Amino acid sequence: MLVLTRAWSDGTLSDVTAAFLNWRVFECPELNLQDIRIPLRTFPGGTLPSGGDIADMVRDFQSRNEHLRERVDGNEWERIETELAQFEVESWRGHWVHRCAVASVLRGESLVPAGAPA
Repeated sequence: MLVLTRAWSDGTLSDVTAAFLNWRVFECPELNLQDIRIPLRTFPGGTLPSGGDIADMVRDFQSRNEHLRERVDGNEWERIETELAQFEVESWRGHWVHRCAVASVLRGESLVPAGAPA
């Protein structure tokens, strides 16, 4: 799961913060939240991460959490690794989307600054 957020404070939007994790780690009863290392990146202004940035975050998540393999059922960990290997983004109308993503409505909100090309 890729999460992007921007804080709104005193009429100003902050930089974009991105986090990546595989949601299946929360299905592993052997793990506690503090065991999971979630990579965070900050992108200036309304800049969105590139496909390369996201691929780096996926690799970072995998390498930072490799130590969990010994604590989780082998089949479950292989399933997580398979999903990480399959996580891809594609360009769509100048923006990237997960290849399995479904379009959603943000109710007029956007991570892209007003006036930026769509």
